[in-house]
Amino acid sequence: MAPLICYDALDPRHALRAVRDGAEVIVTLSNDSWFTAGNAAWLHLVGAAFRSIETRRPQLRATNTGISAVISATGDVVSTADVHVRTALVGTVRPERRAWTALLAWGEWFGPSALAVGLLVLAAPRNNS
Repeated sequence: MAPLICYDALDPRHALRAVRDGAEVIVTLSNDSWFTAGNAAWLHLVGAAFRSIETRRPQLRATNTGISAVISATGDVVSTADVHVRTALVGTVRPERRAWTALLAWGEWFGPSALAVGLLVLAAPRNNS
């Protein structure tokens, strides 16, 4: 199990390390009480879902005031309990052992690679004819 607490779910290194160490499912616990209005709770959920996409591991996310969710290994939000709703969320996930991704194999390469390509594009000479 990859236990992520609150903002740990937004930093890919924690989930990557846990999955490399054998985690088959991600379990996220979060206190989203400071998200009183707006879309911040949804943004936090989407950020957490990316950990499932990057690792191909399903995720169970429990929050006290945010959005609790069951997330598939492909990042699909299968079921949710909305902000400030007191309920029991029931879902089933299948632990994943063998799925491997480029991020698991090579680490956080996408962001730095995208930055490098962007800088090269900006620095490239332009033909303004």
